[in-house]
Amino acid sequence: MYIDTLDVVALEPDYVNSKSTKKKELKEKAHIHWNNGGELKDVVPLVEQFHDSLKSYNGSKVRILVEIIDHE
Repeated sequence: MYIDTLDVVALEPDYVNSKSTKKKELKEKAHIHWNNGGELKDVVPLVEQFHDSLKSYNGSKVRILVEIIDHE
């Protein structure tokens, strides 16, 4: 499967004065935007390396959203 664009975003809790905010909001920690196109099989290693580089441990969650847009 060919992918036209890819966005990988790492989120973390928003903190004020070293305390978590009451609203449980998340802020962006890091972001990868890829618009050169590529194969789906290349995405998994990219996401794994991105996750490893952030030093994320057992407490992290990963969610993947795929949008298929039909051009008619």
